[in-house]
Amino acid sequence: MDYVDVREMMVRVGMLGRYKKSTAEYVEAEFEYTVEGQLGIGPDDRYCLHPLFVRTFRSKDTVEASADVKPVYPRGTPLSGRAATND
Repeated sequence: MDYVDVREMMVRVGMLGRYKKSTAEYVEAEFEYTVEGQLGIGPDDRYCLHPLFVRTFRSKDTVEASADVKPVYPRGTPLSGRAATND
């Protein structure tokens, strides 16, 4: 498998998503299961690791010293009683 094959596999299983936007509180990302059909990700897209895998891979947002890093919320996830936008 080459890099593209591995990236596609990670997208298909929902491990890797595409950055959509950032707010003061979080980063919103699209994942394969949040879109109709397949999520196409290209080499120029910004990627996000699904929150389920953050601790497993020791992502820097689990490190105490990284206060400027925001959590990733999959698009459509309820946030404080409201749903994330789908724009």
